[in-house]
Amino acid sequence: MSLSQKKTDNIADGNVNSGCSRPQVHIMDDNQWLFVRKSFRISPREMDVAKLVCSGFSNEEIASRLNIKITTVKTHLRNVYRRLRVQRKLDMLLMFLEHGNRYANSASAAPISAMKKIAPLDGSGQIIGG
Repeated sequence: MSLSQKKTDNIADGNVNSGCSRPQVHIMDDNQWLFVRKSFRISPREMDVAKLVCSGFSNEEIASRLNIKITTVKTHLRNVYRRLRVQRKLDMLLMFLEHGNRYANSASAAPISAMKKIAPLDGSGQIIGG
C-alpha cells in the first residue's frame, strides 16, 4: 500500500495524528462521497480537505494531518466553495448532504427498476413467474 493510500485511508477512518480525540462521525458513505466528488468535479485532494472540514477539523489541524501548508488548505477550500457556489463551511456541508441524499435515494430505487428490466417476459409482455 502506498503512502498516499495510507493517508487517504486514515482520512476515511477518522484517525487523528495530532493526538486530540474526535468522535468518529460518518455523515455519508463512500459511494455518496464519490457521487458528490464527481457531481461537482472536486479533486481527490480537495475532497480530503472537505471531508475533514465536515468532520469538524480546523484548517490548522487539516494542514498538520495532511502534511500541507495552511495556505494550501485554504486554496483547496476556496476551489471547493467556488464549485459549489457557497461561501461558508456550513453551506458546503449542507450542499454535500443534500447531494449525498439524492444519491442515496436514487441508489435505493435502482435495484428494483433494474430487476424489472431483466425479468423474463412471456409473449404478452407479462413477467414470467412474477
